[in-house]
Amino acid sequence: MPGLFGALGPQRHLIEELRKAFEEPWGHGEHVVCETWGLGGHAFRPSHALTTDGGKSLFAVDGEPSLYSSAQEHAAGSKSLFERSSGNVQTSVDCKGSVAILLPDERKCFLACDWSGTFAIYYLATPAGLMFCSRQRPLARVLGLKPDPLGCLEFLKYGYTLRDRTHFQGLKRLLPGQILAYDDASKKLAIIENSVLWAEEAVQHSSRHTLIDDCWNALTEAVRASLVPKQRNAILLSGGWDSRTLFAAALAEVPRANLVAYCHGDMKSSEIDISRSLANSTGVAFQAEPIDKRSFDTDFLQSCFETTEDVRFPWFHVAGKLLAQAEAQSVSSGVYGEVLGGHYGVSMILGGASKAMAVGKALLGLRNGASQPMTAATTLLNDLHLKTLSRPFSLSKDFWDSLDSPTEAVKADLEWSISRLRQRGVNTADGLIEAFVTEHRGTQYINAQVRSCRSSLDIALPFVDRNLLRLACRIPIGDKIHNTLNKDILSSHASGMLGLPCAATLVPASYPVLAHEAGRVIRRILEQTRRKAFLLTDGRVGVSRFGWVNFEFLRRKQFLRALQEASTHPFWDRQAIGAKVREVESGIYRLPLDPLAMVFLANYNLDLMLR
Repeated sequence: MPGLFGALGPQRHLIEELRKAFEEPWGHGEHVVCETWGLGGHAFRPSHALTTDGGKSLFAVDGEPSLYSSAQEHAAGSKSLFERSSGNVQTSVDCKGSVAILLPDERKCFLACDWSGTFAIYYLATPAGLMFCSRQRPLARVLGLKPDPLGCLEFLKYGYTLRDRTHFQGLKRLLPGQILAYDDASKKLAIIENSVLWAEEAVQHSSRHTLIDDCWNALTEAVRASLVPKQRNAILLSGGWDSRTLFAAALAEVPRANLVAYCHGDMKSSEIDISRSLANSTGVAFQAEPIDKRSFDTDFLQSCFETTEDVRFPWFHVAGKLLAQAEAQSVSSGVYGEVLGGHYGVSMILGGASKAMAVGKALLGLRNGASQPMTAATTLLNDLHLKTLSRPFSLSKDFWDSLDSPTEAVKADLEWSISRLRQRGVNTADGLIEAFVTEHRGTQYINAQVRSCRSSLDIALPFVDRNLLRLACRIPIGDKIHNTLNKDILSSHASGMLGLPCAATLVPASYPVLAHEAGRVIRRILEQTRRKAFLLTDGRVGVSRFGWVNFEFLRRKQFLRALQEASTHPFWDRQAIGAKVREVESGIYRLPLDPLAMVFLANYNLDLMLR
């Protein structure tokens, strides 16, 4: 996976150790290391991660493929990637990723994280100076950092950490849109918030049609900035709205011969049939792959972890490997399209009847998030995190008992995270919920899927484009909830995408949104009914095959046991984990296997991180 590392202040031997730990997965990299500073990175060839702009500064980048060419243009003076002013750095819309800027003569360093936080930078200020890296483990190994029990717990419980917490004590993560400014002479470190997402006034348009056109134009411009028409670009295509909308925009900007659509999962599912039909109807090459033993091979997972530090979604590692073999230069997905689709609002937090009521009110224009009290949003976020906070079965009681008031600690982290968004200027209940869900679940968990492809090839994410994201954040949740806006955009600019159904809703995409929601309920009932029949008949009646998820093969194989045996950290309750494996192998465990598989993969991921 591409990335960067660097230091300002520490002695050379420490910087060299960090360089070696960073470059270990590939055996090489680009770097400059001197007595008290160093900077380097890694990029897929022919791109370069390390650049100088005429000797004034040295900078390294980590992001979309376009970022590497923009860095070269910045060095040549033909494009501005960033500008310095008053002890700060401002990145341009062309900075589609993260950047580290080193000014050795001035003994200053700046780190800038993109506004989505997709391309992370981890850092630690020690008495000797600043050290940073796009992966956690090289820093932890070099500095001998101990695990942060609360960070580990948050990772396992939620799929993300709160505030700037990581897996290790003292190590911090630069958050979406933040700029770090470090002065080695004074040893002063400052964090500047540059993002204005969800802090701007709601968008005002003269008509729905104008809003639709503005969104389409912003999306196609983002696609032009992210994808290279002359190269082979892969699109991770599903039966949902986000990838369908992205696919339509890609068709408008990239020759069909240079596109390939990829889908994975249950090969007999409606979702793969829909994805195949979408690709075939447009003349785009299509590739479908099952989720099978390749995704649960511990040797494969360990090799992928060394570059990405995330193996929670190993089928995306498989996708990256296969697409690279098929000579694709980059792969894109619909991640962060959930903002335009209105999925990262209150409906993401609620469940059951409460969720249906919230969605219905928004669709009918009865709910105005701008007038809702902020305390309501805070209460929802507190309930989401604290009501479910209990010891995971896989964690040992000794570990749980070692935590000092975990509920209070998580609550403090949550309050810190909410306060940061409020200080940015997020001042509506809907905005606060959408900002929080996007920058936590979206950035750290959902985006980890496509980031996993970076073990083999570059990723390009048009929905992360700053201009498009700013527009999407300014659209009231009622104007976009549950893909009402996606539907209108496609109806106006790519109506051919609406003839096929959505996998989650069963009805053609052209149907009214209320019909989609009814279809969603019917699908859920059918799935539950078929699962009960599957269990009662010992598998003679098959499970439903609407969505891509089907992990039933794990009941007959030893993959969960292999993950159990490979996870050796003292954190684990090995007896409880072993009992769960035996339940699966003996047929006692009657629940769907995909949630359990995700638990085992997250456990193994944490185990690899802490070795």
